[in-house]
Amino acid sequence: MTNVPTRRTSRHIHGSPRWLWIALAAVCLVGFGVTAAYVERPSARVGPNPDALATISLNGMATQVTNATYQFGSRTVPLQLKKDGLWPTVTLKPHTMGVVHATITGPSWLDWLPFNHQVLTSVVRTPANPALLAPLVTIPVGQAILVGLQSPAALMRIVGPVDSQIVKPSAPVAQFRIPAIRTPPDKNGQLVIETAARPWETLSRPQVLHWKTANWLTDTLQVGNSSPATRVLVTFSAPIEHASPGQWTFSPKVPGTWTRTSTNSFAFQASGTGWGPGSLVSLKIPGGTNGIRAANGSYLAKTILQQFTVANGSVLRLDQLLAELGYLPLNWTPTGSHLTTLAEQDSAIYSPPPGTFTWRYNDTPASLMALWQPDVYNVMVKGAVMHFERVNGLAVDGIAGPKVWTTLIADKLADKGNPNGYGYIHVSEVLPETLQLWYNGKIVLTSLCNTGIPQSPTYLGTSPVYLRYQSQTMSGINPFGVPYDDPGVPWVNYFAGGDAVHGFPRAAYGFPQSLGCVELPISNAAIAWNYIHYGTLVSVFPSS
Repeated sequence: MTNVPTRRTSRHIHGSPRWLWIALAAVCLVGFGVTAAYVERPSARVGPNPDALATISLNGMATQVTNATYQFGSRTVPLQLKKDGLWPTVTLKPHTMGVVHATITGPSWLDWLPFNHQVLTSVVRTPANPALLAPLVTIPVGQAILVGLQSPAALMRIVGPVDSQIVKPSAPVAQFRIPAIRTPPDKNGQLVIETAARPWETLSRPQVLHWKTANWLTDTLQVGNSSPATRVLVTFSAPIEHASPGQWTFSPKVPGTWTRTSTNSFAFQASGTGWGPGSLVSLKIPGGTNGIRAANGSYLAKTILQQFTVANGSVLRLDQLLAELGYLPLNWTPTGSHLTTLAEQDSAIYSPPPGTFTWRYNDTPASLMALWQPDVYNVMVKGAVMHFERVNGLAVDGIAGPKVWTTLIADKLADKGNPNGYGYIHVSEVLPETLQLWYNGKIVLTSLCNTGIPQSPTYLGTSPVYLRYQSQTMSGINPFGVPYDDPGVPWVNYFAGGDAVHGFPRAAYGFPQSLGCVELPISNAAIAWNYIHYGTLVSVFPSS
């Protein structure tokens, strides 16, 4: 029997041993793991951070920081990881150049791989301490101080006159708010400021911040007149935050309304006729901390009392009214219609209507006519005002003030004219000396008279009578040092200083004998007394 060969040889040729497959699988697995580990190898990036020393951004699977330091000079400072920032564990000086070293590690199961551990380095400079934006600040009175810095700071130490404080905002800022300094306006002082750009930095060298409170609040007045209803504008030196014009008082009081015209000005408009032309007005505005306040906290140092004079009326209109009422030797005729209402008369005070002046009497003395100048407040107008004041019971001062204007308009509307007529005295020192009294268009008296001796001459020129006595004792010392005492001098009319027209007994008249007065025979002085009034003009002309 022939033996049949077996197929064992064939199995050795075509079959693969199990250990080979296992080896191949292991190799593949290791290769995949290495590839995956390389792909997921630890990586990081170090960059700037607004709060920490540096920012570290980690990438890759299970990457972490296992060690971080900051090296500068010969020192090495450990860093602490908080969120994505590397923070120093000790305070650092500002503006220091150093190197951040950060060791990062991947998954622990890959520790046997060399690239599972890496050391990153980055050059980092600590920020400089913020400097003051301005060494001098003006602060609102009683309000907080805003301190500006050139760059944000995380910490500020303020050393004041009494104590110190540390201000630490939630994040670095470039402007710090310091509580108010309790001082009045226009004061100054200084604070010492120390800053740190980061909370882990040491404070800067002291910086001096000079401060000044806002100036005292002041005001100016402007008074305008387009009519007797006066408008007063009060302008303050700074924008106003709080004001109570209802507490501001005028003297004399007039009705009116305050309105705000701008951030720092207020206007008062008087109603009706206001204070009247030429009025002296006082405005009182309370001061101090309880008075008016500006937006910058400033206030008036004290209660102010300001005075102003309302613009006077037109001299031309004064001429017109005095002429219409018979206090001037002229007539005035308006070109248009007559003014019949109070409002029209008030408006005309500042805007006289057109019209024509004519002499009331044909034989008006040339010396009197020479005095007339329309729209000029001269001696003729002054005398007429004095006469008007005397007739109406006003103080005789020859000044057309508010009472004169008010009474003039009232008399005009009531058609109340001059009850005394118009007189004028002409004295000539040409020998023989004479006095001539002209009244309402005719000569009513011509008399010899005496004027002053050369050592005490009579005032030359024209003056109005300002004081009168039916009888008076005259006394004094004459130019030669001899006392005199003359009781019962009659019919006295003062016109210039101590010079008066009066009666006096003399043996003769017509040449200088007096101490400056114009002396008349007593009988003639009595006649003259009835034609002379307050404001009557006396013109004395020299002998040459």
